[in-house]
Amino acid sequence: MNISGTLSEDTLLFECEGKLKSPKDLFLIKKTIFSLIEQNSNPKNLSFLIHLFPINLSFLGFLLTLNNAYRYEVQIIVTNYSNYRMLEDLYLLQKFHVIYRKNYA
Repeated sequence: MNISGTLSEDTLLFECEGKLKSPKDLFLIKKTIFSLIEQNSNPKNLSFLIHLFPINLSFLGFLLTLNNAYRYEVQIIVTNYSNYRMLEDLYLLQKFHVIYRKNYA
């Protein structure tokens, strides 16, 4: 998975592409996210634009940790409707303020 981050006001937007292939990949992604958060003066909100399908459940668990343990307001924008449906089935649409956008630029 490739991840990049940009700061907009008090929201750090992460763009996620590709797939997690191993636990080591997840560890590196977590390290990258925490590094970008630290570099950007601990923003209040985190937004994740997710192009990958399907969303890795370990990654989803990490997003829950960011929301529950670290108290960040987490938003997920998905570009794949199947991901939206999965988050709906897991009752996470409201928790993550999930938005489905077919074509996100």
